[in-house]
Amino acid sequence: MSTNLWVRLTECILAEAEAMETLIKILQTQRSAVAEVDSQDLRHQTDAMNEAIRRLEEVRNVREDLFESAFGNDALDPDGIEERIGGVVPADFRTAWSELSVVAKRASRELRINHRVLTRARSTGEVFFQTLFAHLGMETPSYLQGEGGKSNRNSLLINKVA
Repeated sequence: MSTNLWVRLTECILAEAEAMETLIKILQTQRSAVAEVDSQDLRHQTDAMNEAIRRLEEVRNVREDLFESAFGNDALDPDGIEERIGGVVPADFRTAWSELSVVAKRASRELRINHRVLTRARSTGEVFFQTLFAHLGMETPSYLQGEGGKSNRNSLLINKVA
């Protein structure tokens, strides 16, 4: 295989790792926004996360296409590639792949943490609204018509973003 192809493959892997690093930073900032109850920053971080995921998908698709054209398979790791080509992959390529694996594990961990934090924040917010409505002598609030026993328009919570 040509040196140029290995350089391109390594660059694609590093671009994917960089995109994941960006996503990790956004996830951490998003948690800070939840902790500070900063809904505007949370909305901003959610938009940034969507853009980071779009970028990650973009660079991953480029890498997968390049792997597919070079090896006939887009899901090979360095060992699988060595087996396929009957040779050794360059050290830079193997190092980049290792870095991508480490970053992917961190990103997965950060996503799990954010999922728990956001789920907890939503539950806390719902309890707050239920307590608030109860103190006001109103019916139990709900997000859906008919939830929480009898429901009328005064106890229906609307959750929309303009």
